Amino acid sequence: MNGRSVGWAVSLGTLLAGAAFAAVVRSLSDENRHRAADSAQLLRERTVASVAQLRERSSETAQDLREQWIDTALEVRDRWTTTAEEVRNRAVDTAEDWRERSSENLERRLRQAAEARDESLADLDDDEDADDRPADAVEAPEEDTLRGSSASAPPSGD
Repeated sequence: MNGRSVGWAVSLGTLLAGAAFAAVVRSLSDENRHRAADSAQLLRERTVASVAQLRERSSETAQDLREQWIDTALEVRDRWTTTAEEVRNRAVDTAEDWRERSSENLERRLRQAAEARDESLADLDDDEDADDRPADAVEAPEEDTLRGSSASAPPSGD
């Protein structure tokens, strides 16, 4: 059933109930009519009071729920803020550790390269006539060679 037919059914049911109530009231004696009117009035007053109480409780419940959600949201925010700070601090610490390790590795590799170079130089035989010069030093050409001949001529071995 759609909403429109439900609405018509409720309206017709209310109309029929009202007609039945009116028929019952007409058939009652004056005292019973008076009792029925008092009962209807009492029912109306209690219904209004119940609706007012329900509205008040609904409002209180809504306020309680709102406060609980706010408290929960604040607690979650505080927890996530703490968690985010911890994660940030750990990331900073990790980055510093990586920097230190990279520096240590670079220093160690430089030391190893220097040691390897020193070992390779130590293995070379010292020439007696090299006058304690390193083996990879380049001899400077003699002045006569540069002045009198072309730069491409081999140096003379006097």
